[in-house]
Amino acid sequence: MLKISRIHHLNIRALPEKLDETRDFYRDILGMEEGYRQPFKGHGYWMWREGHPWVHISTTGSKDDPVLQPKSMDAGFGHIAFDATGYLDFKSLLAEKNIKYEEHPTPDKDLMQIFFPDPNGVVVEMVFDMAEVETAKVAAK
Repeated sequence: MLKISRIHHLNIRALPEKLDETRDFYRDILGMEEGYRQPFKGHGYWMWREGHPWVHISTTGSKDDPVLQPKSMDAGFGHIAFDATGYLDFKSLLAEKNIKYEEHPTPDKDLMQIFFPDPNGVVVEMVFDMAEVETAKVAAK
């Protein structure tokens, strides 16, 4: 029986001229480190955190490859979500880097979501436990 325990990694396709900017974004905004990357044909980066490869950044492929780069891929990706802590520090970092974001509680009010775009227009969602958010807001007053 198939058992899936966690996301292994997410792939972000970047234009060649945005490859380094995308790496820098995941390093500087999300605190990931550039790590080992197998010698794939195209250029790219693996972004690691806590000993695990989370985000694989690669250049866009040929539209002639219907599996790796289907014609619908450009419009088919929704967002990436990461569990997070450090709510106020993260909001300060977004302000410092002049990154616009939207913030919304989940309908059940258990989580706070912060949405913002990466350099390729991929929406990134950071998910914070509402208990941390409320505690941080009270401490900040």
